[in-house]
Amino acid sequence: MNKPARPQGRSRLARALLAALLIAAPACAADPADSPAAGSATSSPAPTEVRIAVPETGVSLKPDGFWHYALASYGVAEHLLRARPDGTIEPWLASSFERTDPKTWRVTLREGVTFHSGKAVDAKAVVAALEKRVTQGYGTDSIAKAEIEATGPLEVTFTSPQPSAAVPRDLASLVRYYMIYDVAAAEQAGDDNAKLLAAGIYTGPFKPVAVDQQSISAEAFPGYWGTKPALTGVKVLAMPDATARVSAVRSGEADIAITPPAETARTATQGGPFTYKRATVANRGVFAQFNLARPPFDDLAVRQAFMLGVDYAKLPAVVAGGGVYAQAGSVAPGALPFAVTTQRTDPAAAAALLDQAGWQAGADGIRAKDGKPLRVTYLFQSGDSELEAFGIALREQMRPLGIDLAMARVDDAYDSKAWPAEWTITTLFVLLDGPNLVDSMAAWLGSQGGANFGGVKDPELDGLIGTLQSTTLEEAGADLGKAQTLISEKAYAAVLGFKAVDAVVSAPFADFVPDAGFVFIDAALSVRQ
Repeated sequence: MNKPARPQGRSRLARALLAALLIAAPACAADPADSPAAGSATSSPAPTEVRIAVPETGVSLKPDGFWHYALASYGVAEHLLRARPDGTIEPWLASSFERTDPKTWRVTLREGVTFHSGKAVDAKAVVAALEKRVTQGYGTDSIAKAEIEATGPLEVTFTSPQPSAAVPRDLASLVRYYMIYDVAAAEQAGDDNAKLLAAGIYTGPFKPVAVDQQSISAEAFPGYWGTKPALTGVKVLAMPDATARVSAVRSGEADIAITPPAETARTATQGGPFTYKRATVANRGVFAQFNLARPPFDDLAVRQAFMLGVDYAKLPAVVAGGGVYAQAGSVAPGALPFAVTTQRTDPAAAAALLDQAGWQAGADGIRAKDGKPLRVTYLFQSGDSELEAFGIALREQMRPLGIDLAMARVDDAYDSKAWPAEWTITTLFVLLDGPNLVDSMAAWLGSQGGANFGGVKDPELDGLIGTLQSTTLEEAGADLGKAQTLISEKAYAAVLGFKAVDAVVSAPFADFVPDAGFVFIDAALSVRQ
């Protein structure tokens, strides 16, 4: 399993890079503000390049580490395949892909594709890039397990030790890092950004021409294999502070700001020099994982009561001022065809479960059993104000049930060894759309999952996950439903709400729509006419 994304920018988008996953619901696609702000009366020439302010903390052209997938988000690099939120996979650098038997996938490359240097992208170059990433990665996904061969000048074959449907998903996922680049040229350039610029190791519609610690400038690549880019260039501006990104659009320093603060969504209709946009699918789930290893959540009845006590409809209305999140009905976004509604609100049933389990209300209203109060500890990562807001809302909802909810900040949502021993619930954003749902289940809830901090050990769930990993989503409908139902019935985890990837944009780019899969810049991006 690939480890969930770590760097703060996208960690707060997906934080699972690898989970690599992290993504990526109920109708959350409407644009509260889709018109240029009043007061911008002065006309100016239409821009010929786009400047995009992004959550990353810094930039690099190195083909490893965090930027290895961020570059594919911003028009510089590409993967063989591209994932869509509904779980479908489409060709990108590849022209086609097919499953020739349960263990084998064959990918055919496009003709005439070159790196920015002009060197041809053939099967040998692709195999080198994939194998290099395998040595740099975590070594447990379908690509790392497969034998990768160049079986023709433009044909790459993947042979897995067991039947696997995950090969296309892993090739397509930006958080899997399987970007295609010129390995030999990159190794010769080393860590020197100037040498990497000169080497031209990527394939995207925009070729990098300048880089510093906080920005990358790229120009339209005349030798691009696809449609000629509509813009002359792109400038990527690393701005980890969300407010600063929005300010950059207001001031004219940037044209697009990815993932603005939540209050931007609430005030978008009040005017201002920008348009607010959302991805068409809300795939970023606020994933609450329960600790089965210690009281009180080692008791199934308490976990079930907690889940029944959550008002899933009310949370989106109160968190972040409302209008930002969509209601969650299960661990899958409700807008997707395979989602099953498994999470329900029933405080009376929750109270009955606690009564039956021997938890009696005390004078202060908090239940206790054997002299111990019914207290749970909710963890959230420092700086994630929206996850903190979910905790505050949950605390208010649990109090009438006699559950005392305490809150605790942690520095790293993945470093469980550093968490307080009494933790009961941990939350973070996880990508739970079609391309990522099965992998996320395996990572967070599978008995061998590297992010299974709650200690779930369920052979039935492991069996379902194994079946889903060897089955395409088109074939997996019933098992996907069973897995969602089992997770809720056993109260292993819950999703508190879903959020769409969003952005604010200047008037010339008002037609921009954020991509749930994080491919924000491509050749088709253009200025509104």
